[in-house]
Amino acid sequence: MSMPTRTFLTIVEEKRKTKGIDDLKEDVRKLIYEKKELEDQLQLVDHLQQLGVAYHFKDDIDDVLRCIYGSLEDINKLLKVDLHATALVFRLLRENGFDVSEDLFNRFRDEKGDFKASLQHETKGILSLYEASYVEKEGELVLDRAMDFTTMHLKCFVEKGSLDPRLREHVAHALELPLHWRMQRSHTRWWFIEAYQREATMNPVVLELAKLNFNVVQGMYKGELRELSRWWTNLGLAQKLSFFRDSLTENFLWTVGCAIEPQFWEYREIQTKANCFIAMLDDVYDIYGTLNELELFTEAIERWEANAIDKLPDYMKLCFLAIFNAANETGYRVMKEKGLDIIPCLRHGRIYAKRSCWKQNGTTKATSQSLTSTWTTRGCRLPCYMLESGVPEMAARKKIRELIKANRRGINGDRGSSFGEIFKTVAVGLPRMSQFIYQHGDGYSAPDGKTKKQIMSLLFEPLQLSKL
Repeated sequence: MSMPTRTFLTIVEEKRKTKGIDDLKEDVRKLIYEKKELEDQLQLVDHLQQLGVAYHFKDDIDDVLRCIYGSLEDINKLLKVDLHATALVFRLLRENGFDVSEDLFNRFRDEKGDFKASLQHETKGILSLYEASYVEKEGELVLDRAMDFTTMHLKCFVEKGSLDPRLREHVAHALELPLHWRMQRSHTRWWFIEAYQREATMNPVVLELAKLNFNVVQGMYKGELRELSRWWTNLGLAQKLSFFRDSLTENFLWTVGCAIEPQFWEYREIQTKANCFIAMLDDVYDIYGTLNELELFTEAIERWEANAIDKLPDYMKLCFLAIFNAANETGYRVMKEKGLDIIPCLRHGRIYAKRSCWKQNGTTKATSQSLTSTWTTRGCRLPCYMLESGVPEMAARKKIRELIKANRRGINGDRGSSFGEIFKTVAVGLPRMSQFIYQHGDGYSAPDGKTKKQIMSLLFEPLQLSKL
């Protein structure tokens, strides 16, 4: 008797939340179209994005930004020396795929091309320019200078202690990691909702929508994770192969960080399964397999035939068949729904990446236990570059940071491209998620208390709602 009652109450609660979101969405939509000053309109769009609810108003926001983009020349004259509003216009247009030039900031530069010294007292404007500089594309020297200029002055503000506590907290948060590099779901919960509800200009309707939406989407994540847990348990690999990382929840969190919106549920499902197999392959190659076994395993993957496993040890047969069946099942699903044959990509992508680094190392297992440890704990790229270039770790780290920055510029340059929505979303989200997981150490292989707390808050613990 009690079980049906709980189910009924759950259904009632879900309907109440859905009704609440629908009502709040209509109120916020009216706010978007309400006549207001340009800066207030921009601020609202920015808040909706940072609060994680902008996807509800995709067409409405697009209308607003298209209107601004179409009148950019007039708006540019109107803004004059308003650095904050200019940087906000630039960042929002860039983030939403509009082709806006860095020349927008030329009026804030002197005859030498440097940013004017008189700007150093405009804390709000410098902070906005700092955030805008991180949507730079390759070869944009103005934004590159803006990044150096704003970083230097923001650090000075913090060191001197001349800011009011709230603004100082905001600046310190930005210096730790710019907005454009942050994992959105975490930023929404841990920073922006908390910061937004302390702002004097906070709109209670927008805040309540953000909180309610966070909880509803979190409920969807829980449902997705339950289904994946059922799949993972039935697969039985974790019970049979105890040597590899059994991290289903962490693998799912990666996908949430890459694509948070409800409509991307299918991506999260498929990619979580892929992540589980990637972790398994990493551990087979980096920790458990012998050189001879790995050569046989790589050959079996390349042949992609079930009868190619005859020479493999039993644990590798399980690995191969799990990957083989899952890849073919996913390939059939995509072929049926999209008409695309993705099996060659699934078959070759990860195994080639692993083999490339593995063979550069050559005798990892046989002769260099210390390098194996470095490889396992710090990822493949760093030790591979050290081996290939013969440079020490610090030089390799500097080079990798340069490569990461260059890749981010490339991603920024493709924001307005014709690639599909999910592709662009994941391309932007993946480096953000990597930053989130590895910013303070290895939050995947060796999650500490902080990482576990983040997992609980993002996937399991709802936000406290206002009493309606």
